[in-house]
Amino acid sequence: MARSTEQNRAIIYTRVSSKRQVDTYSLENQERTCLEYAARSGYVVDKVFTERGESAKTTERSELQNMLRYIESNHRRLEAVIIYKVDRWARDTFDYGSLRRDVKHHGMVLLSATENFQDTPDGHLQENNLAAVAQYDNELRALRSKGGMVAAVAAGQYVWRAPMGYLNGGPKSRQSLVLGDAETISLVRKSFDLIDSGLKISKALEQVRREGLKSRDGHVLSLNTFRTMLMNKVYIGYIVAFEMTVRGDFDPIVTEDVFYRVQPKLHRKPKNTQVHYLRDNPEFPLRGVEKCPVCGHTLTASESKGNGGKYGYYSCSNCGKSRFRKEILENWFVQGLRALNLDKQAVNALSAAVDANLEENRKWVRTETTRINNKITSLREEKDAIIQKSINGTLPDDVVKAWFDRTSGEEEGLKGQLALTATSTLDTPDVLKRGLEILEHLDLFWEKSNLGTRQQLQGFVFPQGVTARKSGFGTDPIALCLRSEELPSPVITSVVGPPGFEPRTKWL
Repeated sequence: MARSTEQNRAIIYTRVSSKRQVDTYSLENQERTCLEYAARSGYVVDKVFTERGESAKTTERSELQNMLRYIESNHRRLEAVIIYKVDRWARDTFDYGSLRRDVKHHGMVLLSATENFQDTPDGHLQENNLAAVAQYDNELRALRSKGGMVAAVAAGQYVWRAPMGYLNGGPKSRQSLVLGDAETISLVRKSFDLIDSGLKISKALEQVRREGLKSRDGHVLSLNTFRTMLMNKVYIGYIVAFEMTVRGDFDPIVTEDVFYRVQPKLHRKPKNTQVHYLRDNPEFPLRGVEKCPVCGHTLTASESKGNGGKYGYYSCSNCGKSRFRKEILENWFVQGLRALNLDKQAVNALSAAVDANLEENRKWVRTETTRINNKITSLREEKDAIIQKSINGTLPDDVVKAWFDRTSGEEEGLKGQLALTATSTLDTPDVLKRGLEILEHLDLFWEKSNLGTRQQLQGFVFPQGVTARKSGFGTDPIALCLRSEELPSPVITSVVGPPGFEPRTKWL
């Protein structure tokens, strides 16, 4: 179908790239210039499409897409698309060529109100050059923007959206981040404290959710967002970006000790227990620990009816040659525990060893803490010297960067060691005292305990299970602290300091 020649009709497209430029880069001026150009060139303007605050880095712009749909529906009565400048249309040569082909496909021409390129080989060359210059300018702006961000971060400035608990500092603020509302700060600190106290990350998240902690956008906090928050060094006053770790110009929310103690707990894997219980049943506490004396298979448990009542049995489902009445086997077990009770002399020996171990541990922690702090201080002085050499220009930038990165990495590693050293302090005398009381009366403790505590005690005393027999536990391996013949003097004299940096985990 032939295009109507009664009037030459055109549409106009104008754009600014940011909300701020809506006022500073006059859309009215662009539109006026395009209207004047249309009038001089003999076009009647059919419609004006105005893009407010969207970048030309992509073609996914709302008004541009509206214009393309308009062209699709009305191209039979349209002759041209008029733009103010090539860089208003696109800042990528591929996008520019693709959009121009779309216009040409519908029998229309693309015209610039401020750039004179004709439908000739020379005009096409000029047009392509203008598109390439627009892309070059855009890439140069991005490079300069990144360079400015790198320089700002190196100076300790946080250049992104503030994380939870902080607000971005204004132009008159001395800090790039300032502390937010007290309630959010308190909940952020509580999040770290809950994990530090041993609570699982999912449980800690549930608790702070209930107390009102939300994402920066006011949404329910997800587990991944929560974990990311707990890993963010901004909360201890550091910025990690552009292969740098620098001290920020803002106040920390949590201490470094707490932060570094929390990190290993964010990705804990479930521990494999040595004893697996097929089913928890308070009526059969020895299921999963007692083994068949014939084949060594773990005994199962069940109830049988007879003589007007129910009777419990432990039996072997593997060989079928062992079957014990519940009351009898559990009585044997209690008698065996009674035989393992430590006498007063052994308890006193263990108590002396515990006291000695605690004191040795405290001395080691103090010495190790001093050593690490001295090393951290030395590294910080070294970093100050690096910065000074960089300012003075006495060293090449690549040497300065490599040197600074190495010292920063060492400092971060030492901070982690410092946190682990603090957590290795064995300062729990009340707990240890209670443990010694249990070792002195294993049988009574087992009889008074619930199923969960019984299972834990059984797993501790018999890490590899125990063979069902009447005459004690025979050669079944038991906890080292219950081998009374090995305790008295060797226990105390075996207390030694750990070599190098190793958190003390002395087993008695």
